Amino acid sequence: MMYLNVKAITKHFGATCVAQGVGFSLARGEIGALLGPSGCGKTTLLRMIAGFEEPDSGSIHLQSRPLWEAGQGLAAEARQIGMVFQDYALFPHLTVWENIAFGMKDVSRREIKSTIDELLSVTGLAGVEKRYPHELSGGQQQRVALSRAIAPKPRCLLMDEPFSNLDVTLRESLSAEVREIIKRFGITALMVTHNQHEAFAMADRIGVMMAGNILQWDTPEGLYHKPETLSVARFIGEGSLLAGTLTSEGTLDCGLGAFSVAENIGREAVQKVHVFVRPEAVQIATSGKQAVARLEKSCFRGPGRSCLFQLPSGEWVRAAAETRCCLREGDAYGLSVSRDGVSLFSEHEEERFAGFSE
Repeated sequence: MMYLNVKAITKHFGATCVAQGVGFSLARGEIGALLGPSGCGKTTLLRMIAGFEEPDSGSIHLQSRPLWEAGQGLAAEARQIGMVFQDYALFPHLTVWENIAFGMKDVSRREIKSTIDELLSVTGLAGVEKRYPHELSGGQQQRVALSRAIAPKPRCLLMDEPFSNLDVTLRESLSAEVREIIKRFGITALMVTHNQHEAFAMADRIGVMMAGNILQWDTPEGLYHKPETLSVARFIGEGSLLAGTLTSEGTLDCGLGAFSVAENIGREAVQKVHVFVRPEAVQIATSGKQAVARLEKSCFRGPGRSCLFQLPSGEWVRAAAETRCCLREGDAYGLSVSRDGVSLFSEHEEERFAGFSE
């Protein structure tokens, strides 16, 4: 039995549908993320789980207890759910200690002190407990908001774009830190974000959400290496899109050469397909048999180089190269491709239907 179950949730605001039969589940102690562009419905879905919005239909269960079912639901305050808001929503007139203690009702002073001392230590806030929010950095404010949400020991923790107010460097380091804190307390959590780096750093499972639908609910590795739709493939990471043809015998022909696929497709003799290639799957050589391409751009990125090639077909392919790799723009190079970094999609539908064999 999964710990958090969201099933067939639909929600309209007037004529606009922001959730269309959405469903997913999390096991106890897992961290999930709803990842998608602004306006896709992810925050509304989070608010329905919290009890701030009511679904039109569907059900939400937490630890086998219905939060919403058959048009009826628990009040937000009765759900025992912690919430970290995008702007942190700290009380400016309360100290760090008082902010964290705010939601701890019907708890002994001894337990309050023990819990807050542990949170201050784990989050690195020890020594600033008497300060007010305006005296803290953005990262410290985020930790206070997280501590306040964890202190009452919620059954589930929800986070709405928790790192959006932070700079890029702090955002990346803090997301990994927050994951460790949540895991330490064994809390089941769900966050929404439009930043895939945050989702990958934080979550055990991620749902890519667009236009009110979850296109794929999977592990970060599954989303990256085995996208089920072209939309998911293009949204997660970088890649190049090429035209290809696929035979019923299982041979793919595209601008990067001819390859065998893992199994007989069992469709028409020749079918046009989209070929999606990850940059790290493209190997560069000074000479090559499969594809000779012209290097148009080479961009230094510290740990590596991002290279853009033009194939004889006129298509563009992005490849990843080592930092010290000596490549000259305008020269021709041989390209080959690792089959693990390639996904195929029908030209007329986004269903992923073939992987590559070794």
